[in-house]
Amino acid sequence: MGCGLLLAVLLALPGSMARGRGGTIAATGAHDPYRDYTITITPVVSHQVSFTDEVLGMSFDDTGWPRILCVSGLDDMLYSLEPLTADSLDALALAEPNDECWGVAWLDEVLVYTNDCSDTWLYWYDSSEWFTDENGAGSDGRGMDYDSDLFWQAVNEGALHSVVSWDPMSGIWTWSDISAWVPGDLSGLTAFARDTSSYVCVTTFDAADIWVFRTEDREIAEYIGSASLPAPATSSHGLCYSDYFDSFWWSYESGGGNYIYQFDMHIELTAIEGTTWGGIKARFQEAALGLPR
Repeated sequence: MGCGLLLAVLLALPGSMARGRGGTIAATGAHDPYRDYTITITPVVSHQVSFTDEVLGMSFDDTGWPRILCVSGLDDMLYSLEPLTADSLDALALAEPNDECWGVAWLDEVLVYTNDCSDTWLYWYDSSEWFTDENGAGSDGRGMDYDSDLFWQAVNEGALHSVVSWDPMSGIWTWSDISAWVPGDLSGLTAFARDTSSYVCVTTFDAADIWVFRTEDREIAEYIGSASLPAPATSSHGLCYSDYFDSFWWSYESGGGNYIYQFDMHIELTAIEGTTWGGIKARFQEAALGLPR
């Protein structure tokens, strides 16, 4: 199929199966001992997927008509979805060697990347055909995203779980080990910016949870915390964020069916310890103790 995937116009198709849940789900966590964050998840709506038996990776195209990209390793297809109904708009066959594809990242209106769980290649499509580049993140990539001129990948290597960034302009690959905070095999990943901060969020295959990290200079700078996602899941497969909607989409399996759940997430710095003069003085004293004598 040609460039139809990249140029498909959004259609609000009827007949989707949807279910919503009200209320919010909050969790707190911090890596910096002087910071305390609250992560609030607000469910929007869930749609059951009928066009495929697997929805992996996910990435959001905010460059033109808003749409979600996802892949299916069972079908060896790249799908374009209408974000408000999760209906399939278009489909493109993956490159033939890319038969264990998981992650997808939208770069611009004519360029999309995928990875593979069993080889060390990145596959990219330029609206006419597939090409390959070496994947410096290795052979077990999962969710992908592109934000602020960087590609991000979730990578599993046994018990080591990492977020890997790639600057395509400089060719620099940067690894951040997040194994201390994330207990299982990574599945989905999304990257986004809010105000003056940039973040990466990940999901794991066996848990209906999300883990949030702040990023700086191509790497993880701070663990923000984790929160429960808004539905029970047998397995969790993908994650993406839209600047246009300021909302998230999560793909998962539950009860033998595949779903895509839209939710909103708010991250708030709820307290900073040591804001009194005595606390500030104590913090400087703690820092001074760590200086070389």
